[in-house]
Amino acid sequence: MKTVVSIVLNDFTHDSRVLKENISLKNAGYSPIVVALHEPGLSELDSRDGIGIRRIRLITKKLGKNLIFQLLKYFEFILRVAVEFKDYDVFHCNDLNTLPVGVLIKLIFNRKASLIYDAHELETDLAGETKFRKTLAKLLERVLIKFSDHIFVVSESIADWYEHTYKISRPTVILNAPRAFPVQKSNYLREYLKIPNDQKILVYVGRITSGRGVELLLKAFAQRPKTDCVVVFLGYGPLKDLVLQFAKDYSNIHYHHAVPENEVLPIIASADAGAHFIENACLSYYFCLPNKLFECAMAGLPCVVSDLKEMKRFVVAHEIGLVVKEMTPHAINEVIDQLLKSDLFKMGENARKVAEENSWEKQEIKMLTAYNELAEK
Repeated sequence: MKTVVSIVLNDFTHDSRVLKENISLKNAGYSPIVVALHEPGLSELDSRDGIGIRRIRLITKKLGKNLIFQLLKYFEFILRVAVEFKDYDVFHCNDLNTLPVGVLIKLIFNRKASLIYDAHELETDLAGETKFRKTLAKLLERVLIKFSDHIFVVSESIADWYEHTYKISRPTVILNAPRAFPVQKSNYLREYLKIPNDQKILVYVGRITSGRGVELLLKAFAQRPKTDCVVVFLGYGPLKDLVLQFAKDYSNIHYHHAVPENEVLPIIASADAGAHFIENACLSYYFCLPNKLFECAMAGLPCVVSDLKEMKRFVVAHEIGLVVKEMTPHAINEVIDQLLKSDLFKMGENARKVAEENSWEKQEIKMLTAYNELAEK
C-alpha cells in the first residue's frame, strides 16, 4: 500500500479539492494523510470523512511576522514534516508555498519518494501580489518544478502556460468539479427569504470578498429599475457586512448565511441562475475555472459570467449561460435582462449535462492514472 502525504500550508478546514483527492486515493487503495498547520481550537490529530489529519503545532508560531521569523516558522514546519513523514512514498504538494517542503524532504531525506505538485491557481500571477513577489515566485517555481514527478493544474489554459513557460511535459488538468449529485429542484430560497413567485433568483455562492464582482453586483441590483429578478448571496467573507447593508436598503438583494459544503447544492438548486463575476485582476483569474461554476452547473443552473478566457469558453461552448462583456452595473443588468428572456430550462439542462461529464468521478480517474504510473516506476 502506497503512503501519501498531502501537504497544505493552512489549517485544512475548508479545502474541498484536497479532501476529494485524498478520499479518492483512499478508495483506490492508497494510505493518505493531510499535513497542515495547527490553529487554536483545532486538534493536532484529527480526521475528516475518514482521512487522517496531522496539524503541526509550531514552537516558533509565537514569534512575530517579519521575514526572518516567517522563515524560521517555515523551516520548522519542513523539519517537523520530514521527521514524522520522511519515509512516506509520495509527497503531494498543494500550492507553490508547499513545493519547497516536498523538494527539500525528497532531496535530503528520501530520494526514492515521488513528488506531485498540485497548482490550485496560476501560482506566480495572483491578485494583490507585488511585481517583486511575482518575480520571486516565478523564479522559485521555475527551479523547483523540475523536481516534480507529476504536475496537476486546474484549467487547460494554465496547463498550456506551464508547458510553454517552463518547457516541461504538459501538466494533467484536474478540474475543481464536485461529485455527481442528484439535485432536486425546490422552493427553499423563495420560501426561506420570502421571495415572490414572479421574481427570478440569481444566486452568488462562495467567498464574499473583493475581486469577485460583489460590489458591482450589489450596485447593479441597487440601480435595477425592474422587479423581475433578485440576487441572493450565499457564503461568508470580508464583504458580508456590505451585503447585509445593501440587503437592508434594497428589497431585491438578499443574504443567506454560509452552510456546510454538503448543503450548498440542494440550496442553490432552488435558484434560477448563478452569477460568477470574477474580475480580470491577474492572469490566474483570467485562466480560472472555479469550483463554484461547476457547483451551479451541477445544480442545473444557467450562469452569467465575466469575460474571462476559461469561464467564457466553458459557458459559450456548452450553451449554459451568458457573458458580461464589461464589468459595469449597467452591463450586468443588460445581461440579466437578456438571460431572463432566454430558455432557462434548456440552459439548465445543458449545465447539468456538462457538470456530469466533468464531475469529480471523471477527474479522479486522471489523478489516479498519474498516481498509478508513478507507483509502477
